[in-house]
Amino acid sequence: MAWFYDLPTELVLDIGDLLDRKDLVSLVATSKQNRARLTSVLYRRDVPEGRALVWAAKKGQIETLEIALNNNGKLNHLFERNAEFPVGARGTPLHFAAMYGQCDAIDWLLDHGADAEIGSRRLCTCSPCDIPTSPVRCMGCWASRENTFWSWYPLHLALCYKQPKAFRRLLERGVPFRFLATTPAPHKIDHLDDPVLCRAAHLGDVESMQLTIEQLGMEKLSSLVLPTGLSPLEVLCYSDKRDQISAGISLLLRHGAQPLTNEGLLRLARCHQYHALLAVFQLGAYVLKDTEDRTLTLMLMNIIEPGIKAPQGWNKYRQDLVKFLVEHGAGNKPLWNHNQTPLMALCSWHYDKNCSDLIALFVKFGSDINARDDDGRTALHYLVRAPANTFSYGKLDGSCTYSLQMFTKMVSKLVSLGARLDLTDNERGLTPIQEVQLWQDVGSKRHDYGGPHVPRNQYKLWIMVTFKAMLDSMSQEAGNMLPATMVEEMGEQVKIFRAELMVLYY
Repeated sequence: MAWFYDLPTELVLDIGDLLDRKDLVSLVATSKQNRARLTSVLYRRDVPEGRALVWAAKKGQIETLEIALNNNGKLNHLFERNAEFPVGARGTPLHFAAMYGQCDAIDWLLDHGADAEIGSRRLCTCSPCDIPTSPVRCMGCWASRENTFWSWYPLHLALCYKQPKAFRRLLERGVPFRFLATTPAPHKIDHLDDPVLCRAAHLGDVESMQLTIEQLGMEKLSSLVLPTGLSPLEVLCYSDKRDQISAGISLLLRHGAQPLTNEGLLRLARCHQYHALLAVFQLGAYVLKDTEDRTLTLMLMNIIEPGIKAPQGWNKYRQDLVKFLVEHGAGNKPLWNHNQTPLMALCSWHYDKNCSDLIALFVKFGSDINARDDDGRTALHYLVRAPANTFSYGKLDGSCTYSLQMFTKMVSKLVSLGARLDLTDNERGLTPIQEVQLWQDVGSKRHDYGGPHVPRNQYKLWIMVTFKAMLDSMSQEAGNMLPATMVEEMGEQVKIFRAELMVLYY
């Protein structure tokens, strides 16, 4: 290797230009002499691709940044995050310094003219707080285009990548309190204001929220809202950081944030943010505009309504949230739809292990168990009119048996709490018992009831269990006894069903 050191510098530089990058890096690393003579060649090759600037910004190497700048490095150019494997994720050195929390590099870059209002590309997949849908839904055929992902400033990347020191440093250097957001669809607006406090709340970053409030001042916090009308408090409720929501709500309330009103509470219920709703109620972060309003009742209906897959961990919050709403009168006010009460809705929709307890909770806090809707139906009418295919499809299996058991408990609970069996509806003048008999008559005339997926024998078992539940309840509550002839008739019908089932299955 000694002979190489004796070569003229011009010849060594020409040799360096002929080598590929990997060989050149290896040659530079062999000795101090080669490093001194070939560093300029290496930088001349790496600086246009951004390798030196990106690496130095990530590592906080000020000396490397200075050398790269002296070799015509561009501080405001968008470079690939990984030049070896380009995937379109690009940003300026300031973006990468913010992502990796390099405060010294942030100061040096800002001192040397780095622009803090240049948007990155594909370094973050967040969408603005006031965009109600996922950006994936907006992509469509634009997925291959450069502006598919939202374009964020360095301040957002410091938040998104959990770099509180870099976030504080950018705020101290006077970075604006907004973010550039280039939409993925051309028919949408090109830029959106996304306040820093709302973004920190959306990410559930309480520490960054505190830093932002210190910069904003208390007088601005009460009036800070997004263009769509969402406040930082409501944005916080949509955060995935459930363990930070209570702390964030307390912080915002201490600094004068406006509590949620009727519209905000309903939005949270419809979006199934039950954990956040519970925190809002427990901390008193809500104000109802009208005490006679049915907002709490509508929220209760959204919580107990089936059809949408419950979010992960929803049962952890359900009991406490329903209990709070019922205790505050949500279970007593009928809805506009045929004056249906939440208790009627519960009997129409749910067959799970908690429904019997919920029925008792509703009645305990004032729900009228014998309340009637515009058609004269009671909660017991709604329960016995529920379709058989609520339980399961196809053959009788474990899940069907489990649902039937829960249904039996609900019937027993209603009757034991005082549900009257002699009330008739206005539509056909039928009592709940007669409803069951009518459904049985209809089912017996068809091979299938409720569609081809519900076998006749399964439906008969459902009717049999209904009869049995009512007989058991009536035997316990003397006040709800029917004439002995009807009881005997139902008992005979149960025996017939049992005999038919024995033939079908055995």
